Amino acid sequence: MMSKDETEQTDATREPEDGAPAEPNAASASDDADALRRERDDYLDQVQRERAAFLNYKKWVERERRNWESEAVARFVQGLLPFIDDVDRAIEASGSATDVESLREGFDMIARRFSESLAAAGAEEIAAEGEPFDPTIHEAIMQIEDADRPAGTVINATQRGFRIGERLVRAAKVVVSKAPAPERSGSD
Repeated sequence: MMSKDETEQTDATREPEDGAPAEPNAASASDDADALRRERDDYLDQVQRERAAFLNYKKWVERERRNWESEAVARFVQGLLPFIDDVDRAIEASGSATDVESLREGFDMIARRFSESLAAAGAEEIAAEGEPFDPTIHEAIMQIEDADRPAGTVINATQRGFRIGERLVRAAKVVVSKAPAPERSGSD
């Protein structure tokens, strides 16, 4: 047996026997509109909450990025401080040193510590001298004619290059060999 509400809904949507469309019940239409408004308002509320959550997330990510960046800079500076101390000691010692060799040893020690520190951070020096010129890791600053080496061979590096993994940090500045120019005949 149907309830009274079900009977009213069926009656409201039933077409009369003559084939003309039935007139909707005004109360039913008003209820449907109210239900649609509530559903719309619920969806709007959900969207607004999700948007607010997303904006808060964006702010949090930006704050975290700034914190990570600040931490990375602080670690970098902290790693440099021992080298600054070594250079300060070397400068102080140079004022009273009478032996140039001891100064050189001090600077060699500082250079070794720098290299060890770079290696510990994952940086590796780019091979240059004697290697074929590679424009992806070398920056040619000069070419010199050299009959003893094949053309395109790095003669020396004027500035060392470094990479971390596959990422190039700095290209090595190099001098590259080129084939000697053919000698001209004396008929000119």
